[in-house]
Amino acid sequence: MVLEVEQSTYPQFRKSWTEDIDALRTSSEKGRAFALKLVSQYLDVDPDSDSFHYTDGSGDGGIDVAYLHLRDDEDGSGQVVGSSGDVWYAFQCKYGTAGQSSGMVRRELQKMYDTIAHGRHVAAGAETTIEKLRNFMAQEEAVEDRLVLVIGTLDPLTPSQKDELEGARREILNQTPASGPTLKVQAVSLKNVHDEISKRSNRSVSVNLAGQFPKMAGDTWIGRVSIKSMYDMLLEYRESNYGDLDQIYDKNVRRWLGMRRTGSVNAGIRETIRERPEMLGIYNNGVTIVCAGLSDSRGSRSGKTLHDPYIVNGCQTTKTLFEVVDAELGSGGSENRSGKRTRPGAQFSDCYFVVKVVKTDDPEELVKITRFTNTQNAVRERDLIAVDDDYNRWKREVAEEYQMYLEIQRGGTESRKAWEKQHPNAQTHDDYVNAFDLIKVYGAGWLGVPGLAYGKNPP
Repeated sequence: MVLEVEQSTYPQFRKSWTEDIDALRTSSEKGRAFALKLVSQYLDVDPDSDSFHYTDGSGDGGIDVAYLHLRDDEDGSGQVVGSSGDVWYAFQCKYGTAGQSSGMVRRELQKMYDTIAHGRHVAAGAETTIEKLRNFMAQEEAVEDRLVLVIGTLDPLTPSQKDELEGARREILNQTPASGPTLKVQAVSLKNVHDEISKRSNRSVSVNLAGQFPKMAGDTWIGRVSIKSMYDMLLEYRESNYGDLDQIYDKNVRRWLGMRRTGSVNAGIRETIRERPEMLGIYNNGVTIVCAGLSDSRGSRSGKTLHDPYIVNGCQTTKTLFEVVDAELGSGGSENRSGKRTRPGAQFSDCYFVVKVVKTDDPEELVKITRFTNTQNAVRERDLIAVDDDYNRWKREVAEEYQMYLEIQRGGTESRKAWEKQHPNAQTHDDYVNAFDLIKVYGAGWLGVPGLAYGKNPP
């Protein structure tokens, strides 16, 4: 069972990614913002770091950004582990139509090479960085080091531009001495950034859940877990998943419904955790987690390591728990660091509730577990479409074809809108619609079978 997450199509990603750049007034401002954003996200580096050099401007020698990646001292001993060397990246970035002109690729690559290899004059603001590049390239015995010349564009190169790139690569390599760092030539576009983010989003996630887990039956364990341990597991998941906690609920029948209404279930859970955390295990039915793999936690920590976990029953409990505990433990402050507060959140370490963990890689079994563990709750049959393959496929197709978010989980629209506000560079949608609303429109408009206009909007 691979961690599958909702991803944006390239057109959606491109539209969202370029909005703030297009809002700038001048072409030079747009070019600068594009170069900084593209390079930092492609290399996954901080543009404020000392290794990131922005040199764009009059007399930059054709180099907008340069970045030095130093080989790692992996064991902390001062000795480099492995054979990979240092890498300098030199970028020339073209935004919009500037990246579409004929001959641009070959012309800009040759200009960059001449600046570094042949002492081409540059303005004062770029001198220090260009000197570093020249000294790097002048090494005679540095075959493990690399210099990478990169053309950065918004969209991928056209076939003719790819031919230009290959021709420029051959010409530059013919001019390059056999000794010294290896020279590479390549092109990078926003499509590469999108693909890399999508690839990272689909990796496996493993987290630790401290507690006592006697085996129940088959591949099922039932455990005694503290509020603090559940919070730690959710925090580790969020940190391992690029700041996104909600993906752990992707196989649940609904998203978190919030705590806006006084007297709601979640407001009651919040009140219990705040005022009487020791009663959570008494009042609560427990949480069910399904995972692809399970192993004993290593070291002194008792508990289990969960591989690709999903919380299929207990979204409201665990997300409310996380919000409440994080308000205290995740708030920072000098009192916590100075020790004026004694063991902040200590009450959460001694209050327990039940967690059931099931290991399975069978999608059909996952649907059954989700369905049956939610039968004791106020879950309607329509909520179970969230784990239906056809509805999930429909959701992806609607997003790809129409840039529309199809809600198949109760609370999904509100959760998605909140997530998009926190991640402005990620996927956005032009509109949001409920799956059952579309079914009713289809039935009435296309099939000619109108239904009754119920006040509470059932299908």
